[in-house]
Parts: sequence; structure tokens; C-alpha cells
Amino acid sequence: MKKDWKYIFYLSAFIGIYVVVQLLSPKNHNWSISLSHIDKDPYGTFVLNELLPDFFDSVTITNKTMYELLEAKIENAALLSLSTSLSMAKEDTESLLQFVADGNTVFLSSHYFSGKLADTLNLDTEDYLFNNSEIVDQRDSVALHLSNPTFDTLATYKYRRDNAHNYFSKYDSLITTIIGRNDSGQPVTLHMAIGKGSLIVNSTPLAFTNINMLHEENHNFASHSISYLKEQKLVWTEFYHLGRMEAGTPLRFILTQEPLTWAYYISIISILLLILFESKRKQRVIPIIPPIENTTLEFASTIGNLYYQRGDHKNMAEKKIMFFFNTLRSRYHLDSSAVNDINHVARKTGNDEKSTSSLFNNIQSIQRKQEITSEELILLNKQIEDFIK
Repeated sequence: MKKDWKYIFYLSAFIGIYVVVQLLSPKNHNWSISLSHIDKDPYGTFVLNELLPDFFDSVTITNKTMYELLEAKIENAALLSLSTSLSMAKEDTESLLQFVADGNTVFLSSHYFSGKLADTLNLDTEDYLFNNSEIVDQRDSVALHLSNPTFDTLATYKYRRDNAHNYFSKYDSLITTIIGRNDSGQPVTLHMAIGKGSLIVNSTPLAFTNINMLHEENHNFASHSISYLKEQKLVWTEFYHLGRMEAGTPLRFILTQEPLTWAYYISIISILLLILFESKRKQRVIPIIPPIENTTLEFASTIGNLYYQRGDHKNMAEKKIMFFFNTLRSRYHLDSSAVNDINHVARKTGNDEKSTSSLFNNIQSIQRKQEITSEELILLNKQIEDFIK
């Protein structure tokens, strides 16, 4: 018992030290671009998710494709999608454009537009950090502003240049109005009139992330951009950046909640330490000695199956008859000559005269034949077993 308390003390001390270190150590931020509505790291969109209820009566977040969403006949709702690269399938594109043409509004933000949607809208994006543009010069920031006269057109919103370096290099000018530009006059947000509705496309999705929304007045750029969605309900799909999410670990929710994550890892470490300390046996294993098996019946069954499969029914019948007479001698003290006195055999063995006579007649018939069929062998075996029982 004392030895067990020593292990418990070591385990408790380890957990205590681990908790203290975690509490005192600075929190490390994850700088990967998740664009997830529950992510509070710099490039998550938790702040945007908190802002949206101020503009819409309801906000629904899903991981379905545009085709799956619109197949359910969404009414009086706008669609939102944020991604780093947007390439929709043909079915998604056709459903989306029909949804817009019917009088709805969709907001798509991505660094790059490609695939069927970009081809249909004659849309193309470029990254001036990689096209030898002169606008990069020595500046480490970029300013964005909105062109809509209902907003403060003089207001500029500053971002790190590597967060807002994409712009639209090609678009259909007949249906497009530029509503947002960078400080070099290049369009970053476009309003496209399609049928009765509107499609807003944006090339700076990182402008909607936590780190940029919380910088100075940058939340106004996001709120003014989102305000183009006039519907009372919003459906936000994260499929085009995060995918289905169903294929992830079932512990996804636990691992996204810091207290639950700590509890999970501490539990795993505790179990591993317990296994480590208790892996040494306290008592030698007592070996299990199996009893000696009686293989006589198995051997007899194997030999019988061998004769039966070879089709040597006469040989098998003779051995069965030999076994029968041996049983008469050992159990009832009757020799082979007893076959001549059926009544005596019947009384001695407790069987009726009719079945006894039938059995001995069948034995004599088989002994006279050169070959017998399997049916005759089966009948003989059944008669002998019934007789002995």
C-alpha cells in the first residue's frame, strides 16, 4: 500500500507542476489561416461572428456546398463564404448564379477565384507581391477604402501588406461596379448585378479576420462590406476553406476548447504514467495447465470420415459389425454364435425380437455382398446405435 501512495504522490506532483507551468507560460498564438468562426487566434473569424448578429436577425453557419444549400430552397437569406482560394464545381456555380438571378445577395471573399465561377463571370485575380509591381516599394502596409458614397469615402483602413495584396485584374465591366479599392486604385471589392440580385466578390478575406478587425477602425471596412447583404437572414458556409469537417477527429470540439483540451491531455498523461508504474507485475503469473484431452473419439471420427469419403462402404460396414459383436461380448457376454438364437439376444439386451431380427438379418445380408451403398451403411449404423441404446 505504501508503494502505491508513492506513485500517487509522483503523479500528483507531476500534474501540479504541469498546470503551474501552463498557467505561467505566455499563450502561443496559432498564425495559420483558419477563417473559422470559432477560432480566436489571429486569422480566425470569431470577432466577425460576434459582429454579424448586429446586421441580421439570424446567422446560420454550415459546412455544406452551395449546391447542397440551395437545393433546400433557401428563402429571404443572403450567403457568405470566406476562403483563401475559391474554385467551385459546375453544380455549385450554376446553383449560386441562379440563386442570385432570382433576386438574392451573395458575398464571396477569396484571394483567388478560379474554376467554373471565374470563367463564367470573366473574373481574374492577381497578387502584386509576385508580379514585379512597382507599388510594393518600401511600404509595409496597404490602405483600403470603399467607394460607396453612402459611406465615408475618405476613410481608409490600413492592413499589413501581406494580408491584402490581391486585387481583381479582370472583370465584366457591363455588370460590375467597383465598391472597394486599395491605395493604388486597384479594385478589391466588386458589386455584380446578375438578374434581380447582387453578387459581391472581395479579394481580401484576411480583412475579416480577428487581428485585422481589432486594428483601429478596420471593423468598419468589414461592417460596410457586409451591409451590402440586405436580407434579414445570413447563411455562412465554411466549406470552401475548411471542407466538411465531419472527417476530422471526434475530439474536435474538445480540442477547440482550451479547458477541455487541458483536461483531455492531463487524463491521457495520467493514464500513461499509471500504466508505466504498474507495468511491473507484483506477482508471478500462475501458468494455466490445460487438462489432457481424450483424442480417442476424434481419432475414430477421423478414420470413419476417411473411409466414408473413399467410398469403401463395405469395409466400413465390416468394421462396424466387428465393433457391434465386440460390444455384445464385453457388455452382454454373448459370442458371435448368439446370432442363431434371436430370442435369447433380445432378452439379454432388452430389445424387442422384431428389431433384433431385422438387425441380424441386415448384418448377414451385408456380409454376403461384395459392395454396399452409402444408404445401406447409414441404415446399418442407425440400427446398431438404436440397438445398443
